[in-house]
Amino acid sequence: MSSINYFSIFNLDVGFDLNLSELEKIYFAKQREFHPDRLIGKSPSERAAAISQSMSVNSAYETLKSPLKRIWHILNLEGIEQDKVKPDNKILIEIMDIREQLADAGDIAELEKISAKNKIAIAQIIGDILLGFAAKDFNLLTKLATRFSYLAKIEEEIIAKIRIISAR
Repeated sequence: MSSINYFSIFNLDVGFDLNLSELEKIYFAKQREFHPDRLIGKSPSERAAAISQSMSVNSAYETLKSPLKRIWHILNLEGIEQDKVKPDNKILIEIMDIREQLADAGDIAELEKISAKNKIAIAQIIGDILLGFAAKDFNLLTKLATRFSYLAKIEEEIIAKIRIISAR
């Protein structure tokens, strides 16, 4: 279970649906509050505490602004650890099929088609996560987060392959 609730750092309720511009405003306010440069002339322990707080604020912001990291943080707060979750066969088969398509894709247009389908699937997952969170269905949320993780990795692979092809 996570020892730090990143939502509490920003005085937010735990939830998947966040107002990202509000999160950013709170983040910058917290950064100003804890920035080590504001503690010139303070004791070493006060400066160390400010650096620690600033690092926690940065970690919290990086986690909460990312839908994928945010859902895994929520699940972690519920005692569900990402590295202990095993994907079901349906997800693994889906990912193998997409990876085969990626391997066969010979040009950027084909990769962009795969990417477009992948992005639609990710958008659907985000919508399903909102519904699953509203229902507090953590079993469903775990499956969705696992699939989301794989599809996000696929998107990274597509981008990398497009860069390789573009560099030729």
